[in-house]
Amino acid sequence: MTTQKYIIEREAEECKKVVVAFNELYNQVDILVINTGEHGFVLLKYDNYMTGYFNIATYTNSIELFDALWSEWVKEQLLSLALNTPLIDLDYEEIFTSLPEKEKRKILDKKDYFRLKLQQVNIYEDFIMVDNSHDYITLEEKERCKIVADIFYESLAKDDLIICDAGKYGYAMLTYYKPPIGFDGIMMFTDSQKMYNTLLQEWYISLIEELAKTMDMSDLDVDDFYEKLSDAQKAPLIQQRQKFIEKAKQSAYFIK
Repeated sequence: MTTQKYIIEREAEECKKVVVAFNELYNQVDILVINTGEHGFVLLKYDNYMTGYFNIATYTNSIELFDALWSEWVKEQLLSLALNTPLIDLDYEEIFTSLPEKEKRKILDKKDYFRLKLQQVNIYEDFIMVDNSHDYITLEEKERCKIVADIFYESLAKDDLIICDAGKYGYAMLTYYKPPIGFDGIMMFTDSQKMYNTLLQEWYISLIEELAKTMDMSDLDVDDFYEKLSDAQKAPLIQQRQKFIEKAKQSAYFIK
């Protein structure tokens, strides 16, 4: 897949401001916004430590991103108000309708608060808007995962497999970008060895797919295509893989 620019520069700058304006939200709930560069901004909602992220949404428009984060803030407020009350069994709209007018107004006025913050934001580069404590990954593994990410980033980006720092949650591989929908798959990593093994496999699949294109056989499943290759045709792929591994281990000394 040929990578192209999916978010214009002006919207990218405005989206950064929106992300910073809502910085108080990210430590209240398990929500993370990742800047993926030219692919836009990805909002991830965390389920729990066992199942990982869900509800991936990609944004290339700052107004839509603002509305999405505003909606998440409202939901959090409504859940807090409904907790330990009969309202907890209602949906969000019903909870809001059941609130006293004073509470409703307090919530609605907060939107102007975030709009004001948006106007006052100073943008800075390479931010991860989440508490930097390492709740799900050790500091050592976080540093190792960064080394692994740097090894594979450019080679996988051409296939729209984007590797991102996910703050205290580790590293994320976002997959299968489909404009205008965005990413529809994610894999989280808190272990550098597992991350390396997975990315190496993705890299090798990409290599096989490139060969399939040159042989005009890209309509075949990757595994089926590979099985059809002779040993002589497989040999250059295997050699290239081995050279890649040897080079990678010069940086990722901890990889087995």
